[in-house]
Amino acid sequence: MIWKKIVLAASCIMAVILSLIAFTHNNEVREYVDVHLTHSQDLPFDHPYPINGMSLSGSWKGNGYAQAWLLADDKQYLILDTGKATTSSFREACAESCRTQPVNPKRIHIEIFGDGELFIDEYQLNTASDALGLALCPTCKKVTQEQAPDHSLFLLVLLLLLAIIGAHVMSHCCSKPLVKLAITAIYIVSFLLLTTVFGVSVAAPTTQIAQVAKETASIFSALGVIILFALTAVELGLLDGWTNTHPIDPEDEWEKKH
Repeated sequence: MIWKKIVLAASCIMAVILSLIAFTHNNEVREYVDVHLTHSQDLPFDHPYPINGMSLSGSWKGNGYAQAWLLADDKQYLILDTGKATTSSFREACAESCRTQPVNPKRIHIEIFGDGELFIDEYQLNTASDALGLALCPTCKKVTQEQAPDHSLFLLVLLLLLAIIGAHVMSHCCSKPLVKLAITAIYIVSFLLLTTVFGVSVAAPTTQIAQVAKETASIFSALGVIILFALTAVELGLLDGWTNTHPIDPEDEWEKKH
């Protein structure tokens, strides 16, 4: 069918694009700091290089809550909201700042509501370049750099593409109607999941819905591959062959006769 060929071609194109996105190296810069705040204030954060993502690590103590905002290029991104955290400590926390367009950071605005203390011990920054401006950074001795490709996205794309190609091949080989129907369902659902992941990764990679979509797709893609292998075994008669060649317990045979 022509629609299956179109779906297969579109799936391969989206998989290639998503793989390129996943393996576009971002330099992860870690800057170790010692920040202790009990009231709202702005923290200077005028770095000499653009960033495309930021997160914080530290802890919160108190009855109130705190919010941290990244202010850059006349835009603001929510980094942290301890009121929505489940524990007092946070590690690489980011809300709207996980991935952004390249921006030039100016400062971090800390807003504290109620009584409490905010401790920040590490900034995690993502930059698309090698951040040569680190040589101008006053805390350059406290900075480390590492590459951070998104392996989870690549593995998700690989599973979905495996399910789509496997279902496409099996749809031409299977003869049992129910098996063929199930394989077609896997084919369509996997393509829809891949399209959804592609859409949110390109259009809105920093939103919460993008994270939920990827997590949901990862669960269904793993289940789809497992079910596909099981249906393949059913179609090839491997399970029937195993049942027929499996030794029969004499006691079970005697119980059946009596």
